[in-house]
Amino acid sequence: MLLVVIQHWITTKNFYRIYNNLVNYINDAKTVTEESLGSTSVMTSLFERVETLEKEMRRLQGSPAYGDITSGKCTLMKLFSDTAGLHWYTIAKLFTTNGTNVVPCSADTFVFRLQTQLSHIQFTVAVSVDLNNKGTDRFNVNVIAENYPRGYVPFIDYGEIANIIRPQLRLVWNDQDQLSGAYLQLGFTLTNMLEETISIEDMSGHESCWKLVDEVSTVTLPQDDLFMLPDGTSTWSSKLSKSQSETMLVPFKNGHIIWAGSKSMNRPVDGWQYFDITTDLILDADTDITKFSKLRLDIEEIDGFQFPVDINFNSRSGILKGHSSFTHQDQPAYVNAEISKLDDGTIRVRLNYDITAGTASNELVLRDLVVFL
Repeated sequence: MLLVVIQHWITTKNFYRIYNNLVNYINDAKTVTEESLGSTSVMTSLFERVETLEKEMRRLQGSPAYGDITSGKCTLMKLFSDTAGLHWYTIAKLFTTNGTNVVPCSADTFVFRLQTQLSHIQFTVAVSVDLNNKGTDRFNVNVIAENYPRGYVPFIDYGEIANIIRPQLRLVWNDQDQLSGAYLQLGFTLTNMLEETISIEDMSGHESCWKLVDEVSTVTLPQDDLFMLPDGTSTWSSKLSKSQSETMLVPFKNGHIIWAGSKSMNRPVDGWQYFDITTDLILDADTDITKFSKLRLDIEEIDGFQFPVDINFNSRSGILKGHSSFTHQDQPAYVNAEISKLDDGTIRVRLNYDITAGTASNELVLRDLVVFL
């Protein structure tokens, strides 16, 4: 009986209608085949994401090769100078990479490890550069690891602070239509010696556009001024307005001592007092004070406590200002600090303080000043 009903229902007209419905259903279902896989919305989205990621890598600065990478390599430099003081030694460059249709690179991070032979300084840092960033984040330095001789014992021994080496880093380039490339330089003072041997290991990774400069078999001379930039045609000069530079003390976790001595804060009179420091500062004139984030005052109470007072700087302008307070013998004490550069380039630290407990209280003595970045 069922067979008779089915035979009666599937007429020729019904058969073609069912066939067409099946065809339409299969087409509408968008069944994924080997041929149609690439045109699906999911795969199209993935292809677009891969393309975007590739454009952000070294290999898509064009069609670079990798024969020029220096990551994993180490270069040895014998720093030399016939004059004392801070000098700048070129250690790495940011410009182009080997390959075809490669455009100059203007932003990347350089990670390197540095060790010195005589002064026993070692540190690993990440230097982030973006020449197109006109703001305050064009040049940043972050310490990853360090072993830096402090050179003094707080409150006890300051006899060798004049010999402390404060390494700096400097980025130099020309601000012009044609990208000049940039050099990274190490600022180093050859204290009590005219040479120092250093090793620098590039740890940036194979995709980095940064490259160590070539090792030389003789001594490495400073490049303080008037030298060619990586493009081979542009000259960097401190007298050219287009020649730009940014410097920064290597931001060690314990900071950098900039003054030591013995200055009474509540003698011989009561009330507000001022203390200006210029010639006694142990800071190189090339130091960029705008990178300072904090000033620490190490204060000693005669026959009593020793304690630090931290003053934070919020502004990164040419004049840094901040204030702090503490309690001395149940009375408030106030300290204001200002760091600035005078018209002749001299760095000045000005302290303004009031120990309200006055001369009747135990004497407080300022022993040292330390800056942090």
